[in-house]
Amino acid sequence: MIRMSALIPVVVLASAISALAQEAAPPEPTHDKFTGAAEPRPVTFVADFVGRFLGDGAGEEKSGFYPAFGRIVSGAGWISIGPGYRQRVFNGRAVIDGSAAISWRAYKQGQARFEFTDLADSHVAVGTQVWWQDLTQLNYFGNGPDSSIDGRSEYRLKTADVVGYGAYRPTRWLTLGASAGRLDGPTLDAPTGPFDRDYPDARLTYPNDPAFSLERQPAFAHGTVSVTADTRDYPDHPSRGAFYQAATADATHGGGAVRALEEPYHDAHVHPGLSRNSGALLAVLHARAAPVAAT
Repeated sequence: MIRMSALIPVVVLASAISALAQEAAPPEPTHDKFTGAAEPRPVTFVADFVGRFLGDGAGEEKSGFYPAFGRIVSGAGWISIGPGYRQRVFNGRAVIDGSAAISWRAYKQGQARFEFTDLADSHVAVGTQVWWQDLTQLNYFGNGPDSSIDGRSEYRLKTADVVGYGAYRPTRWLTLGASAGRLDGPTLDAPTGPFDRDYPDARLTYPNDPAFSLERQPAFAHGTVSVTADTRDYPDHPSRGAFYQAATADATHGGGAVRALEEPYHDAHVHPGLSRNSGALLAVLHARAAPVAAT
């Protein structure tokens, strides 16, 4: 049996436990009293404007066009932006949403979503979402204990994922969620795009590694159960609040050479003490355990 690192993206909708004593509405966002290393005023102005344009920072989604920015995976480059459009339907009880974005390094992403947002007196939401991604310059350092910073390489990954999900929100900041979906067989190619760092093609550098040695990547069915605590004012550009998440997920495929995530992976993601007004620094903790095996 061969151990390998997971190259399979799994959609994780939400997650996390918070020890908050009582429910409280998120405070109104403000940037005027920040005493730390303040960001440039034009950036602050744009962030505040977009936050109001997209909604009230507490979950409201307004109909119409909106800019979709900052939503592509880490490593995509300094900025990503694109158009989005959403429309409330069924007397405001559901939403249809679609967006696309491209980044500094030509990472591309598109999504379409239909969601009932106002069930059980706004405590329950169910929906479905389709994701497409083209990630042009992903890093790869080798397999398992043989990996090395000196062996850095890149590859291009294209994926398409269909997900169904549900969420229960007992309070404004706490969400219990579950999802299930199918990830079509990913496509692996040579890295490309602007601002390429000229690292070698991972497929040629590591031709015998399990992921690159497969003639065709398998499709995967995946599921997630999660808990989330989120008091941020603007999720894409927060100025106050905190975000805590924990999740467990499982993924299986219908055949082929790889058996991935035979046991659930467990994920924890923490962004505590986020406040520009007090000058607090952002602390991040991200940990994941994911056993993966190939035969």
